[in-house]
Amino acid sequence: MSTTVWQPGMRITANRLNSPPPLFTVNQAAAQSIAAATWVAITWPTPAVDTYVGWNIGAPTRYTAQLTGWYTICGAIAWAVNGTGARGVFLYKNGAPVLGHGAFCAPTPAQVTVATTPTRDLYLNAGDYVDLRGSQASGGPLNTVVTSDVTSGLSMRWTHA
Repeated sequence: MSTTVWQPGMRITANRLNSPPPLFTVNQAAAQSIAAATWVAITWPTPAVDTYVGWNIGAPTRYTAQLTGWYTICGAIAWAVNGTGARGVFLYKNGAPVLGHGAFCAPTPAQVTVATTPTRDLYLNAGDYVDLRGSQASGGPLNTVVTSDVTSGLSMRWTHA
């Protein structure tokens, strides 16, 4: 599938009108252990939505852009109950953290802590990849959480060229 970038003089055709933009939505299906004081990429199962097939089972932590342009991106990591140390979440592009696309929060000792990236736009060339990474400072490994109403997730939507 491709998205039409309209140019002056182009004819309107059914194919051009029915081409949906890239959309990617995934939620973690199994808890993942994250070592203390390291940035670890979240592993994703088969996505709920992946209109351009940017996720690959051979690299299950990343989404690879199939279309150049601006993407609106947001991610969240749900952390297990633990009252020690901070929790972090950061969006990485091609293996490097993206400034302005991360957040830290204090733990909640009696409930799951969810750290969320700000929803921001990021320019990706076709072939660039994005992953969501988490870090925590509990003093030992800490799991992410997967329940019926709380889990880690990543959403990306192509907005324009």
